Amino acid sequence: MPAKKGHLLLSALLDLTVIRYQYIEPYAQLKHQSAWVIELARLFEPCDKHGRPRTARQVKREVKRFLEQLEKKATACPDEAKVIAAILKAVRHRWWGLFICYRVSNVPSSNNDLETFFKDMKHHQRRI
Repeated sequence: MPAKKGHLLLSALLDLTVIRYQYIEPYAQLKHQSAWVIELARLFEPCDKHGRPRTARQVKREVKRFLEQLEKKATACPDEAKVIAAILKAVRHRWWGLFICYRVSNVPSSNNDLETFFKDMKHHQRRI
């Protein structure tokens, strides 16, 4: 009778556990970096936490402060500098149009509704 070996499923599970441990640190880093993007998106909310509309000046000041903090982190943590540089580049490239919705009342803060409209229109056109 052959020697008893470990169960195949248990062996596969142990292998997956070993692989999982390789990604713990990168996952934590990505989660930390995604928090920056979430915080940045929160800064662009059109109303404050009390429901009052925010001004372009308020939002600009908060966003500038946040970006300055990110730049300091890039200096302190060179391994995160590439991600921070990408965030800074994206925001600065679009800076001219980011605050129009706070100055002009009829301009929406996002174009999600327009994007949805075009997506639905394309979908209907394909069905014809």
